[in-house]
Amino acid sequence: MVDEYGNQYAEFDLSPHSSGSSKTIQIEYRVLVNELIYDLSACEGNLLDEHNQSELHIESLNPQIVNLANDLARGKNTICQQVRAFYNYAGDELVYSNNYENWGAQATIGFMGADCTEYASLVAALSRARRIPARYFEGLLYLDEEN
Repeated sequence: MVDEYGNQYAEFDLSPHSSGSSKTIQIEYRVLVNELIYDLSACEGNLLDEHNQSELHIESLNPQIVNLANDLARGKNTICQQVRAFYNYAGDELVYSNNYENWGAQATIGFMGADCTEYASLVAALSRARRIPARYFEGLLYLDEEN
């Protein structure tokens, strides 16, 4: 199956099996890890036509988000400067709280607090409010026992 972000995942329906029964599931998978390098120093190029629309958790049409994006972008000459202002706002102005939910960008503007997911949603929403394509990737971080 594929989720709304293009990530593939497996889903198993074990409801036909009685409680306490045992089933063996074998999964083989291959993971390719690529290094991502972005040189944003020139801040040039064409913008994509995709990842510009408002969507669940990235409420870029919300009037508060539009106004905030416009305020933060004021006086910024390049798209990179605007996005840096959005990023800095999220890092400097939001109150971090581990909420175990995905409330989306709009919730970060209120007093509910936000965690990493909402920070990313807000930066994407602010960008999209200015017609700057943005999306985020979700994933898991695995650390060894020392970290």
